[in-house]
Amino acid sequence: MRNAILFVAISTTSVIVIHVTQHLLGWDPLAVGFINGPLVSIDSWSLVHVMTFAMISYIYPNQLALFSMYGVIWEVLEFILAGGSNFWEERGVNSLWDLWFNLAGYRLGEWLLLWELERRWLREQQKRAREGATATVAAGGETGDQRSSPVTGESRPKRTL
Repeated sequence: MRNAILFVAISTTSVIVIHVTQHLLGWDPLAVGFINGPLVSIDSWSLVHVMTFAMISYIYPNQLALFSMYGVIWEVLEFILAGGSNFWEERGVNSLWDLWFNLAGYRLGEWLLLWELERRWLREQQKRAREGATATVAAGGETGDQRSSPVTGESRPKRTL
């Protein structure tokens, strides 16, 4: 339930901010198209989809199916609300590309999280290695302590300086 609330809050806030900006400017600043054709629709909103889903997956990893479902529901609502509106234009191909960018953003966020976890793990291993090297030198021996990565599960020997 908390995931749904977060998703709705982020989506609603971003849409409100952009549409208030659109109202003040008289045009949608993110409707600038990069690639636009009969089968392709990529604009600045695509970057919003990537960033939003990257942030969500960084906070809530391993829930791709759930957030993909939220993305589909959002796109259906967006398509319904845009129908016959002068507020914005929504084509079916745009919704499909938005869903693709949601997936890309979600995977990017998970990758960033894994990278961050691995980086923290390596820092912790280096810290333990320095502490272990000090203790080993003081004791006059060597330790065979093995630790495994939280990301890959790979066992790496403790480094000594």
